[in-house]
Amino acid sequence: MTTNLKKAAQNPAAPIPLSWDYAPEKSSKEIVRITCAYLHVSSIHLIVKNKVDIDGNVQPCFKCANKRCKFEQYMRLIGWNNNHSKRPLHCIALKKWTGSGWVNQLEYLHADDSAMAKAIFVGTLQGPAILYTRIIAVAPVIGYFVDDNQGRVLSV
Repeated sequence: MTTNLKKAAQNPAAPIPLSWDYAPEKSSKEIVRITCAYLHVSSIHLIVKNKVDIDGNVQPCFKCANKRCKFEQYMRLIGWNNNHSKRPLHCIALKKWTGSGWVNQLEYLHADDSAMAKAIFVGTLQGPAILYTRIIAVAPVIGYFVDDNQGRVLSV
């Protein structure tokens, strides 16, 4: 079952249940703020397990960030505009240590420039991931993501 969330200002003093809004422009990591049914405000970040597709569907199932909250639902952001971000798409080529060797990997995110993209990505690393991740290069991408019903695909 998918829950539809209406777009509304995310005011912590007067939260509206089951609502969402774009994160403030000054935020380099957040893209969306969501208020769950129990009035907890959570964020969807640029590089996390949750992604928002072109139709506003959040995949996979969204779980409230409040550790005591049981809110966990598939949701659709009504009024989502996939082109709301004016930041260009960047690619980060990196290597991750798996315990048996280094594995090449690509991560994509929106940022004003390559330095900001690197800073945002490094800011998402926690614990041992900081030690076991090596950034090879960061560059703007020529292209965009399209939804192929099996995940995001880069189209150039």
